[in-house]
Amino acid sequence: MPTAVEQAAQWQQHIRLSDFTAQLTCSLRGVFPNRKNQPRYRNVWVLLMHWQQGDPNLPVLRELEALRETFRDVFHFDVKTFEIPAQQSHLKVSQSISNFVAHSDDSEGDLKIFYYAGHARLGESGDLIFSR
Repeated sequence: MPTAVEQAAQWQQHIRLSDFTAQLTCSLRGVFPNRKNQPRYRNVWVLLMHWQQGDPNLPVLRELEALRETFRDVFHFDVKTFEIPAQQSHLKVSQSISNFVAHSDDSEGDLKIFYYAGHARLGESGDLIFSR
């Protein structure tokens, strides 16, 4: 587990949204090139997730809103946001992700992007654990 100083250093390493957008655009063009001027994917869905009562020291909501606008307005993706409740959080997160994954028939023309804004760590079994 990182110390408070290490966590603060990691937090300060956030990149500007404009830089992230440029890097994401470049990556998407490189990995998913157009075929005959047609997008590779017919449908793109994005699920953005954050805690209802998140860490007040992190600018999560501001960054998440900017990312949502980028996915929606620049890339024209279908974007949903899920706020993780304090009660039954594990169950609600599992349900939200399961519903998101099951949303379509998973054809080659579908892309699903999941983005979690918050703290996380690997558990002893190697599972990802989201935390506030």
